[in-house]
Amino acid sequence: MLGSGLIDGYKVGRLLGNRINTAIDFYHKQLQTTHKRAKLIFSGGQGADEKLPEGKAMQQYAIDHGVPEADTLVEDRSVNTKQNMQFSEQIIRNDGGSDTSKKIFVTNNYHTLRAGILAHQLKIAAYGLGAPTPFYFLPNAVIREYLALFVMHKKFHLTVFILMLALSITLAIGALLVPKP
Repeated sequence: MLGSGLIDGYKVGRLLGNRINTAIDFYHKQLQTTHKRAKLIFSGGQGADEKLPEGKAMQQYAIDHGVPEADTLVEDRSVNTKQNMQFSEQIIRNDGGSDTSKKIFVTNNYHTLRAGILAHQLKIAAYGLGAPTPFYFLPNAVIREYLALFVMHKKFHLTVFILMLALSITLAIGALLVPKP
């Protein structure tokens, strides 16, 4: 589970709570279907304005909502999505997991694409599970994710922009050179 910041430095807010609740629902469905206990990794470090690491607050939230502590692990060093993935992968390996372990990551639905791209770039075979996002947060979230994807692939976007600009200039010059009837 990827962190997303704490309210007042220690409380799980609605956005993060939706992620955790989605993971808890998956945990219970997995247990009911396969009779195997999944391990939940709560991933998030401590920001300058936070009183404890996000991962610890997330773990406590899940325990308070019925997940046995024995089925939880905490990653509490990451400060971004890439580190969430890298450090959680290391925890999986240290806990006996391998490249063939089945993995999912849980984040909000607007963030699933970028998190999946990062997982792929890091060669982590994981499926994304998107939690619902409150409607009022979507405009800001979608803009932020678009900009993050733009920055992740800036060479591609700059190349496309330059090609479009060159084509536009070529067409404009061509239109000026064509005699008017």
